[in-house]
Amino acid sequence: MRRWLVRRMIALDMVMRFRALRCPFNLRFLYIRDVCSAARRRYKLMPFSGRIDLFRAEHQPPTDLFEEDPLLGWSGMAGGGIEVHQFPGDHHMLLKEPVITAVVAAQLRSCLEQANKKASQNATPRN
Repeated sequence: MRRWLVRRMIALDMVMRFRALRCPFNLRFLYIRDVCSAARRRYKLMPFSGRIDLFRAEHQPPTDLFEEDPLLGWSGMAGGGIEVHQFPGDHHMLLKEPVITAVVAAQLRSCLEQANKKASQNATPRN
C-alpha cells in the first residue's frame, strides 16, 4: 500500500507539475528515492567540452556489487579530461568524520580557485 501511494504521488506530481499533496513524513524517504530514480532513468548523459574534478573515496564498495571503475562511470564525458581527487575512508565517512570533511573541503577549495583563475585568464577584455 505504501509503495502504491508513493508511486501515485509521483505520477500526480509529473502530471500537475507541482506538489498537490504533502507527502507524509514516514513516506518522504521512499518518495524522494523514487523521484530521483525516475529522473536518473530519464536523464541522458551527454559529453561536454569542460573538465571534471571527480572526488572519490579511497575505499569503494566491493566489486561484486559494483563494476570496478576508477572514473566511476564518467569516462569519456569530459573533453577537458577528468582529474580524480581521492579522499581517505569511504563515502559515509565524509559525512561523519570532520577531519575527512576538512580534507575534501581543502581539495574542493583548491579546484575552485584553479577554475576561477583559469576562467579569469580566458576572459576576453572589454574594449
